[in-house]
Amino acid sequence: MKKIILTVFVLTGMIGCQNPKLDSPDNHEMSGIIKGTDEYTENVKRFMSSYVENNMASAKDIFSENAVFYVNDAKLNIDDLIVGFSLGHQFFDNISHDNLDVATMYYNNGSIYTNVWYEWTANKKSTGEALSLKGYGWFKWKDGKVVEAYNAFDPTLYSAAMNSQIPNSDPALTQLIDTAKAFQNAYIVNDYATASTYLSNNFDTTIYNSNGQPLAIQNREQIENSGAGWDFGRFEMSNFKVSFSKNKNSATVTFDTDGIINFDNGQKNIPYSTRASQFWVNEDGVWKIMHSHWSPKSDSEGIPKE
Repeated sequence: MKKIILTVFVLTGMIGCQNPKLDSPDNHEMSGIIKGTDEYTENVKRFMSSYVENNMASAKDIFSENAVFYVNDAKLNIDDLIVGFSLGHQFFDNISHDNLDVATMYYNNGSIYTNVWYEWTANKKSTGEALSLKGYGWFKWKDGKVVEAYNAFDPTLYSAAMNSQIPNSDPALTQLIDTAKAFQNAYIVNDYATASTYLSNNFDTTIYNSNGQPLAIQNREQIENSGAGWDFGRFEMSNFKVSFSKNKNSATVTFDTDGIINFDNGQKNIPYSTRASQFWVNEDGVWKIMHSHWSPKSDSEGIPKE
């Protein structure tokens, strides 16, 4: 019996040695104390609840006037944050934060950060399908207000579920944007055979190019000789906007372009960034381009003068 008691005593002593208790506090600047029931922690809990309840404006008061909020790589002001987060309620029911843990760290260097861990759960409005994803965030405090915050989560499932519930766009709009892209992609490589399929037989197609030169007619000569001495190393179109006439027989199309113009077989290049507006007409079910107007964006250049 004495041997058993002695063995237990020795083991207890060994365990105690493996988990030593610090005799003095850690004064490192990145050390400090953690609180789970302080004012900062409670305010972040209130913010998290305001999102679940779709009433985020009620918690706006915890942020400073110029606070910034990072959602993964996106930088938002608080008004944009409220709009963006509230949008999710249009696509999901039963939004909840399960396994919510919130605590505030008071660092020895004077910094105060509230950390939050959560599991976001909801159901797709269209199908009832359940979704779940884990997230983490922090809130930096100064003078009693949040001056900076960060929220990290994998948006793959969230974005896919949201996008799947957005109604399909107007087929006529999609068709016209695809047509504008096809015409432009043919034009920049001097492919008259393809580009000409988008030119009308009933009127001349005109263009004001981004180099400030006079109005030109987009015929075979103009298309095949455009860009003599240079080419596009990169050409990307984005931000398409379409405005149809009431009968949808005509439309204006606007978009941005960005890219690189190469000279000397790519040995020299310059950035390219413009805005474009085009007027299209529908002839017997086929879109034909009537006019294009291009202009450089501020602090950028259009195509070189010919």
